[in-house]
Amino acid sequence: MRLLMLVLLTAVLAGPPEAESCGPFLTVAQFSYVATPPQDVFARGQLGILRPKYYRRYLVVAFRYLTGAPLSQEEAAAFSFRRLAVPASTAPLTPVAQWIEARNRVPGVTAIRAIDQYRSLHDLAPMDRRGKKRTPYFESYQNCLDDAFARATQTLRERAARWGVTSSQLAEWVRGQDAVFNNCHGGEVLLPALPPEVDSLLRADRRYQIAAAEFYAEQYEAAEKDFGAIGREVDSPWQDLAEFMVARTLIREATVGEDEGKLTEAQRALDSIIANPQKAKWRNAARGLRDFVTARLDPDGQILALSERLMRSESGPEFAHALSDFTVLWDKRDGAPPSETELADWIATFQAQHWEHALERWRARPNDAWLVAALSSVPHDNPAVPELLAAAQRVRVATPAWASAVFYGISLELARGEIEAPRKWVDQALTTNPPPDVRNEFLAQRMTLARSWEEFLRYGARTPVALGGDLDPDAPVEYYGPVYRSRKHLFDTDFTIPLNLEAPLERWVDAASTNLLPPDLQADIAQAGWVRAVVLDRIPQAQALAARLATLRPQLRTPLQAWLGEKDPKAAKFQAILLMLRTPGLQPAIRDKFGRVTAVNRIDDFRDNWWDLSEPGSVSEKAPRFLPGPERAAGQKEWRRLRAEALRAPDYLCRETVLWARAHPDDPIVPEALHLAVRTTRYTNGARTSTSPKQAFALLHTRYPKSKWAAMTPYWY
Repeated sequence: MRLLMLVLLTAVLAGPPEAESCGPFLTVAQFSYVATPPQDVFARGQLGILRPKYYRRYLVVAFRYLTGAPLSQEEAAAFSFRRLAVPASTAPLTPVAQWIEARNRVPGVTAIRAIDQYRSLHDLAPMDRRGKKRTPYFESYQNCLDDAFARATQTLRERAARWGVTSSQLAEWVRGQDAVFNNCHGGEVLLPALPPEVDSLLRADRRYQIAAAEFYAEQYEAAEKDFGAIGREVDSPWQDLAEFMVARTLIREATVGEDEGKLTEAQRALDSIIANPQKAKWRNAARGLRDFVTARLDPDGQILALSERLMRSESGPEFAHALSDFTVLWDKRDGAPPSETELADWIATFQAQHWEHALERWRARPNDAWLVAALSSVPHDNPAVPELLAAAQRVRVATPAWASAVFYGISLELARGEIEAPRKWVDQALTTNPPPDVRNEFLAQRMTLARSWEEFLRYGARTPVALGGDLDPDAPVEYYGPVYRSRKHLFDTDFTIPLNLEAPLERWVDAASTNLLPPDLQADIAQAGWVRAVVLDRIPQAQALAARLATLRPQLRTPLQAWLGEKDPKAAKFQAILLMLRTPGLQPAIRDKFGRVTAVNRIDDFRDNWWDLSEPGSVSEKAPRFLPGPERAAGQKEWRRLRAEALRAPDYLCRETVLWARAHPDDPIVPEALHLAVRTTRYTNGARTSTSPKQAFALLHTRYPKSKWAAMTPYWY
């Protein structure tokens, strides 16, 4: 808890950095955003389809736009700010590095290389103030903030200009400042005062350095006393800052020192600075600290104040600070805060999908914010739905609420079992050229209404807008390299499952050549369709798909043309098996999203090789019925036969290879084929297989024991 509040204090003083997660996650294509849509676009009011799971900072911005209070240019820039990684050679020096560089240039000063700004929280007392045994912990906090180093660097330049870079006064000043920063990480260096005969400015600096050293050494009572004394010295150059530092010291006593009573004293000290026109240059910093203090003393009251502040336009960079504090305070609560402001009320209602309250508020104040909240949550059979749908249809295309109103409105129509009204609505929405994530959702809605093969194809292609998974969603596609950036079109499960489980091969041939799909998706269908046709011994369809695939995937052209030129059906079948053995990316079913991203002829490091049809999914009750009944029955029959013949690639490929090897023992390619067949069991996902792999292994070592392929196959799996 103490560490959390120290982090909040750092955010107040230094600005809220964006939180990011890290780790080796397998990539999953997203066709819409889960929690964090692109900040820069969102900050300009292009809200897309609002989701209850969006982070609250986004919902604050959404509420501003939905209620006619758009962000100013400064507010938008503050919201969308993101620290970008830059090459070390071009990155500006940090304040700590600037200080080290400046002090190392002073003649006679021993050079230093680094300063650790963080100090560990130590807890030597076995009992707390209430007599309870303390729990050991290992925490640290940023003891010396960047501003301290920036101020020290600036003061060093000023003192060098006054005393001279080689002067004894400057050397003494640097020694004092070194002692101050030695306490950042864990020291307790306390400085002596300088004698009266020393330069008066140096003595004033030293008094401030003494107080600062005490502050960083966690000697808070002494620091408070000494900063207070400096604040009463009207001729000290540190008077104003020392008065501000008294308040900071009181806050450190309350947080690091766990003396909560000091917060009230800190609040009074900060109020004094804010109210004093002569302290104007410290007013913004004092307000930031006062927000922190108020958040500790009255968190719900601070959330209320921040709610009101966030709704004021033209707050500039302070918008980001208020937004950060607002979300942190909300996150600390067990539930939603008191809904005394409309902003907090709307966010809590939208996230919890409280449709009754949303409907009540919309009727009382019919704005777009409450309309979206009601549309997204109201039951489809509620009597208010026609009224809400009529309101959604009146939302203009150019407004921030349009995409959400249309999406949730169409969803309600679909849930009510309507067909013509949502079909007309979504068709009109698709003509407006919506952004990719919104278009993907409209395409998915339109897909559920497909009543012909042509419509099924027309609405099948989707554009990936992000990558991620449950732990790390919404990562930009460009972060993951050219393999992902190159795929502009993908399929989702609403296309792949019906195609795999219900479409007969004649339809696969058609889909591989239609201009209703982009060429890369035609290639995916041709590739999987060819494997399927080979397994099912559907030679005319296999030949048509092979010819198309040779055009769309040039890397497969040579072996496919060789297969097409083979006149003996049995030899052609083995040639196809050999191509599958050599090409780990071949499989008889279309994959959704990115599917397998490793090159088709390379082994995937995560064993995503060949196929396993044991968990195919199932066609949803709401899936489109785009084929006539007899065709759908034929496709289902083909799927059942495909699974019966080749449920798992290792079993099928090993069995077919063994059959050919036994019938053609003198074929010079047989040893290689047997080796490759056994290899399939090593590099698939480990599913339990039949005896076929062992048979291939035994045949290889019995008949061809001295071949290089036997030497390369020491085990079967």
